[in-house]
Amino acid sequence: WLSAVNFKSISSPAATCKGQAFRVSCALHSSTAASSSAAPTSSNDDDKSNETEESTTMKEFDGDSAKTSQFKDPSKQKVVDRLAMPWSVQQDWALRDNLPKFTVMIPLEGQNKEEQTSVFALWRTMLNEVPELAGYPIDFLQEMHALQVDTNETKMQVTPRLLPYLEDYSFTSAGGVSGKVYGVPGLADGTRIETSAVTNIEVTLPQGFLRTSDGKAAYELGRPQREDFTENAASDLAKNSMATAQSGSYALLNSINGAAQNAASSGTMEDADGML
Repeated sequence: WLSAVNFKSISSPAATCKGQAFRVSCALHSSTAASSSAAPTSSNDDDKSNETEESTTMKEFDGDSAKTSQFKDPSKQKVVDRLAMPWSVQQDWALRDNLPKFTVMIPLEGQNKEEQTSVFALWRTMLNEVPELAGYPIDFLQEMHALQVDTNETKMQVTPRLLPYLEDYSFTSAGGVSGKVYGVPGLADGTRIETSAVTNIEVTLPQGFLRTSDGKAAYELGRPQREDFTENAASDLAKNSMATAQSGSYALLNSINGAAQNAASSGTMEDADGML
């Protein structure tokens, strides 16, 4: 019965098998071929699904590890990871929205002795008034803002510079300011200095900074000196209160004494007991 079989007809999986013995073989061969041809379709679907998932999540690869980035610009995540600082989109928005409010333009004398207007920010004041940014190093905030400028996420074109900081300050008789300074190269933080005369304080003081008359320096202002003022005010108040009390007592005694003398001289003083 083998002679009745056409072997050429079974060379292809799709060919019709003749003979009882080859029908089972052909059926198995056809099912295997069908399953193998359908397998790549399932694999392609998985690849497309994986590509879709990866496209919806931004990844930053650092060595062999993959970290999810919450920023559109991966360079921000790199800075955050490098400096090991906690930073989220909330801090990013707080920096972008609040920094312009604390930015000032100050004309200062440049290296060529000509006056140039520079962009500064009251960084320390902003840290004290914006809770989302409290505690962050200023150089870190400047670096994060520089990334915002590079990626056009802010309307500001430059990152503002940092001013020296005057704390516990008071005005001097010479027209300058005395206080503890921070952020001056060559001086330890907290060193007490006295500046040269300052100018235009009716405009600069409400904005939170001072500029010297010669245009060589400007300072961000912290809290003014209050100890001397408070002690003097308390001492003056105590002295005035004592003087007022004493004058009032003297006035009362003088009034009583005067009334007694008038009554005695006029003879109209009554004796309730009839002893006089």
